[in-house]
Amino acid sequence: MAEKDVAFNRLRTLAEKVAGRRIVTPRDFDYLSMRIFDSTHMYVSAMTLKRLWGYLGDKYRTTPSLFTLNTLARYVGYIDWESFCTIGDKSTVHSNFLPNKSIKTSALKRNDRIELIWHPDRHVTINYEGLGLFKVTESINSKLSCGDTFMCDYIIDGEPLHIYCLVHEGNAPTNYVCGNIGGVKFKVIND
Repeated sequence: MAEKDVAFNRLRTLAEKVAGRRIVTPRDFDYLSMRIFDSTHMYVSAMTLKRLWGYLGDKYRTTPSLFTLNTLARYVGYIDWESFCTIGDKSTVHSNFLPNKSIKTSALKRNDRIELIWHPDRHVTINYEGLGLFKVTESINSKLSCGDTFMCDYIIDGEPLHIYCLVHEGNAPTNYVCGNIGGVKFKVIND
């Protein structure tokens, strides 16, 4: 199997993981198309996805356009297809020390504000409410919404931010990872 085919298979698998489901039915392809648009603001039709996944059979399978590959790569957290192929091929470090700057949330004061930035173009401002609870006060290009609340113990610069007890738009609490690829940069906002 060619190197690009291996990368594309990995991209499809990761797209399903990000979508939170296997893509096997027509409804799944419609769902994935909508999720991609919501996340990237770029449209890849359900029919294109069906061809790429081989749902219509080999006769209709096509070589994906660079636009489609870039869009899918952005959907799973990379800058573009090229970076997906480059970064994805590097060996993964499973353990490491964290020399980066960090914040232990218990050291924050109530109403401290923090700006979080991660790829691609995500900007979120959060307010510390106390007792490990944060409230989103501004959200640009993120799935997090203003008014969402969550818990967090540490924020480590350049590392993914794992939050828990996320109450998103009034739904039941869940867990969420910001900056899964490339990590999150933060800065404390002093007024």
